[in-house]
Amino acid sequence: MKRSFINKSVYLAMALAFLPAIARAAEWRIDPSFDFRAGYNDNIRLSVQNEVSSAEAGFSPRASFSRNTEISGLAGIVDLDFRRYEESSDLDENNARFELDGYRNLERGRLSLNLAYINDTTLNTQLEATGITLGRVDRQRYTAAPGWSYFFSPRNRLDLRYTFNDVSYSNVGLVPYIDYRVNAGQASLVSVLNEQITASATLSHSASTNDNDVDSSNTGLNVGVEYRFSKTLTASLSAGARYTKTDFTRNTSIPILDGNVFVGAIPLSQDISNSDWGYTYNVSFKRKGLRGDIELSASQNISNDINGQPIEVLQL
Repeated sequence: MKRSFINKSVYLAMALAFLPAIARAAEWRIDPSFDFRAGYNDNIRLSVQNEVSSAEAGFSPRASFSRNTEISGLAGIVDLDFRRYEESSDLDENNARFELDGYRNLERGRLSLNLAYINDTTLNTQLEATGITLGRVDRQRYTAAPGWSYFFSPRNRLDLRYTFNDVSYSNVGLVPYIDYRVNAGQASLVSVLNEQITASATLSHSASTNDNDVDSSNTGLNVGVEYRFSKTLTASLSAGARYTKTDFTRNTSIPILDGNVFVGAIPLSQDISNSDWGYTYNVSFKRKGLRGDIELSASQNISNDINGQPIEVLQL
């Protein structure tokens, strides 16, 4: 069985690198909040027959924090969500999200680090990301994403980013969810042409493997442009090509017959490789207001399905 590992000491060292500068700053900023809700549902499972009614309650404590200096910054979120159903305890949820973002400015660049943990069900963020889920299963996702930016000049820079995701499921039952890991990297060249136009070119590659030894990869090249009509209205467009490949082993057997009598089988393994080309795009319009933002977007990209394999996702 193939597995991917990350060196946790590397990310710990990078995280500690932000702390000396942060320690010289002033005070932390912490914004706590909570939400409590209760209600009654006369058909909790949306059934045509044998309807089940249930009282329900939810409690969601949340806190965000940040601290900045002239050369560094740190921000994080702690978000919990507990849901209880009196007559359908199998629908109870204990969701949690922890996220930490840090950065440190260098003489001609910037180091960044994102660490995140999400504990939810596949009907939450998994359904939102791909639009596909086979059932309600508990899911845990760990993310580590260091980055580095280098400024050739005030208008031109290089962005490098690596992302590791580890996704595991619990209480799977008969639903065919498979734990998987994804390693992804991307390099972007960004150029500010003038006060209104910013152009970019991005090369990306991701490789995933799951516990069924299915290995997949996706390589893409995109070019994009962002146009600022005003201080409050921005439009962006990016498009490119991608190449996706999946390798796996198909295990079958050849039956051995003595006349019409089955006497045994010969195992047979066959290596299968599938690949295809395609295109990706992303179009968006964003308007900033005094009390909120409005964004309209359409995109077609490659994402990872419930087993870590690449799928094409269209989002509006």
